[in-house]
Amino acid sequence: MKAKIIKISLLVFKIDDKSNIEKLSKRLVRDLTEYCTTENNLLEVYRLLRRIRYTILINKNQHPQHECQCDYLLYIIDTEIEINRLKTEHSDLRIKIPKLLKWTDTFNALIELIYGTQNLSINFGKGKLEEIAACFEFIFQIKLGNISEKFGDMCTRKPKKMYIDRIKENLFKKMKI
Repeated sequence: MKAKIIKISLLVFKIDDKSNIEKLSKRLVRDLTEYCTTENNLLEVYRLLRRIRYTILINKNQHPQHECQCDYLLYIIDTEIEINRLKTEHSDLRIKIPKLLKWTDTFNALIELIYGTQNLSINFGKGKLEEIAACFEFIFQIKLGNISEKFGDMCTRKPKKMYIDRIKENLFKKMKI
């Protein structure tokens, strides 16, 4: 992503069409903000921000007709630099962004987990099924579809070893019970 951001920052002012400059600027802001939010190495973030800031300052001096666009980008970068500084000085502000997780079992196993926790552990047992499912979809970056229908199908099938039983066995095994 870092290379993409640098490439965009160099391209922004090589284009004469104002609408394309605005599109590239928006893309630069979006990618830069995402990078600053997800990158845990604050020194790398700071280095990139300073490099992009320098590039924009040079372009501002070379292309006075784009002064407003440059000022906007500089404002965004200065804001990200300040956020980075705060994160460095106040480690309690740092949020660790985990790598995306991948659900590697069946959809039915995940649906079983969702239904198993619904009235038990989420929002004091008042979690709405759709919201819980949406959270699991987000965490694992998958689309479950209509889980009520799939759960109904699961209930009518011949019982086999359930996922929750496998979780229980695995936990007991780790606890050496």
